[in-house]
Amino acid sequence: MTGSHMRAVVCAALLVASCAFLHLAMVSRGAEAVAPVAAQGTTWSTPANMSSSEAGVDHGAIVVDHNGWVHIAWSECELIWHRFHDGSGWSTATRVGRGHSADLAADDSGNVYIAFTYRFIENDDVYFVSWQVSGGWDLPVNVSESSGLSSSPRIVATGDGELAIVWSEQSTDAAWVFVAQSTDGTLWSSYPVPDAQGSRPVLAFAPSGDLWVAWQDVWGSGFAAEVLISRGAGGQWILPEVVSASLDIQSVLPAIVVGHGKVYLAWQEGEPGEEAVYMSQWLSDTWSAPQQRSGAVRAFAPALARSASGDGHLAWTTEDRVQYASWAMAGDVWQPVENVALDHIVVLDAHLAADGSVCLIWLAQTSEGILDVYYSATGTSSATPTATVTPTESSTGTPTSATATASPTVTSIGTWTPTRTGTPTTTPTPTRTRTSTLRPSPSATSAITLTATSTRTPMRTATATATLTPTGQMWCAFLPVVVRSIQLGP
Repeated sequence: MTGSHMRAVVCAALLVASCAFLHLAMVSRGAEAVAPVAAQGTTWSTPANMSSSEAGVDHGAIVVDHNGWVHIAWSECELIWHRFHDGSGWSTATRVGRGHSADLAADDSGNVYIAFTYRFIENDDVYFVSWQVSGGWDLPVNVSESSGLSSSPRIVATGDGELAIVWSEQSTDAAWVFVAQSTDGTLWSSYPVPDAQGSRPVLAFAPSGDLWVAWQDVWGSGFAAEVLISRGAGGQWILPEVVSASLDIQSVLPAIVVGHGKVYLAWQEGEPGEEAVYMSQWLSDTWSAPQQRSGAVRAFAPALARSASGDGHLAWTTEDRVQYASWAMAGDVWQPVENVALDHIVVLDAHLAADGSVCLIWLAQTSEGILDVYYSATGTSSATPTATVTPTESSTGTPTSATATASPTVTSIGTWTPTRTGTPTTTPTPTRTRTSTLRPSPSATSAITLTATSTRTPMRTATATATLTPTGQMWCAFLPVVVRSIQLGP
């Protein structure tokens, strides 16, 4: 039996075991009305152009640090730029280095972090770099260092500086979800999430230290994309569970947030012309039936954030506007949908951050026909930018190399016994051990052992072991083309 055939058997067992949940979810969706759009109840600052690009921006990110400073990063023309607001005004845009697909995180010690992708000789790797106001940007570290194509990195940080990065890595036969963790940003351990294949991964730390990872994947030919999730704790991972449960309807572009002891997952669902934003909540031992949270118009690519006060925040884009809704995590009480920005020619890729105010960025097309980063914040936020950007070079220059040595071995073992009932169409009991060559390089080895047993109550056990010794160097990057279409691959 080939690896792909084995995966098909395992995935079929997952789908069959979820039949009851699928039915309940579909009933809930059919019975509900879309969220109303309210009169403007929140005061948003006038959207301001933060990038003033001459060539067009392909991706943006935002984070608020422990001081309440707002940081924005974006990529254009194979370069990553950064600017921040320190409470008195916006800095000029500083070039971080070459790369694309940047994501931001911050801890409680004044450190700001970026995970991003570089391309060198037709190979993409995930890199990490950190910033402090006193010293600027450090040299980058190659976190993924593999022969596969690494894409869509996302980074999170705890208050005390524990770091995690997730990305999708394309091997010869599949795209695998990888996680790297570090306590200092120099030594990284990297490993594949057991039985996690797909693209567009996202992640979040729980207060307990558990790491939640979600992604999208297509089970096989003829299936729609679904959103899946797994949780890692103490070196053990619960194997993936389908959350979107949308049967033959596309579910893509997940977003995740943890707060008030709860985990929330949002995603874009629907065929072209019928896209909407759905959400589900983790209920201690299962996921709630998905609920539509967007309005009556097409809604794309949700973003999530939380405030220290315990409020959750959700934003998304439509064909010509940016919309937003909030809720109290304590009682799951939702406010009506609001319009943040209207009448854009093209708008996409919204991102959220929150402290006392809610800060929102998105990409929108200017009158000149290029994409720029726009910013707006709630209330009387001091972070009210001007539209002028004067790019300056980073004082760190062009690094020649950045080397980190790590030799931990991470073993992940998960056993999953679904409680949902279902009757499988077949009763195979395959057992197969496979040694993967996902990362064939002298400094990185990876092996996956998967034992799958499919019965009326399917159970799966997976073991993943990986060792990483990363070495990094600043390289040129590939600038991707921004498109609106749903991406099902990595």
